[in-house]
Amino acid sequence: MYFHPVDIDVGGPGGPSLMIVAAFMPDLSASGHGLLGHRGFFDQFSFLKFKDFDSELEIGKRLSN
Repeated sequence: MYFHPVDIDVGGPGGPSLMIVAAFMPDLSASGHGLLGHRGFFDQFSFLKFKDFDSELEIGKRLSN
């Protein structure tokens, strides 16, 4: 795996933009999808809610630093 800084825009235009360090693995999965870690992304918000059946992700307010 290798690490690279990445800007992530959350929630579309006007949403928060986060700079994180992401890990990339060429052999992660056949579909090319992974899951962001809780340190550096998930810990930035008051809550996260996954709804697998509906393929939805709900993100709470961004916590102040």
